[in-house]
Amino acid sequence: MLREQLRNNDATDEEIALLLTERVEINAMGSAELVQFNEDKLEQNGICKVIPNRKLLEEAYREFDRGIQLKKVFEAAEKSLNASAAEVPKDLEDKVREVLDDHDDLRWDQAVQVVRDPTLLDYVRKQQKEEKAKAGNFVESEEAPA
Repeated sequence: MLREQLRNNDATDEEIALLLTERVEINAMGSAELVQFNEDKLEQNGICKVIPNRKLLEEAYREFDRGIQLKKVFEAAEKSLNASAAEVPKDLEDKVREVLDDHDDLRWDQAVQVVRDPTLLDYVRKQQKEEKAKAGNFVESEEAPA
């Protein structure tokens, strides 16, 4: 079975014989040595870094340029903002509790966002779903109440 798999992966008879009779330890090499070994093999076989077509290169360039411009705009805007000047509602804890009573799928910090701007509820839920997926929680429970 292993011989067949090796053959299906284009191993030569010599390589198959070696792999079936000799112990091959990839971790016998240090990290730098393994990287160099792989780079040498790629180079020997004419494999080099891929550069996409002009259209994709231009698209990537424009997106990176946009990101740089946005970063500069954001940094300038951030300097002019004073978060400590925000008027915090005296009944913030009660308002957070109300949001959590109505939307028990939210965390307290997400409830604070919704208290600050109720239109953020759908955004907060979307972010929460993305965070769960990123963390490996792929189980979908019942839809959150609206």
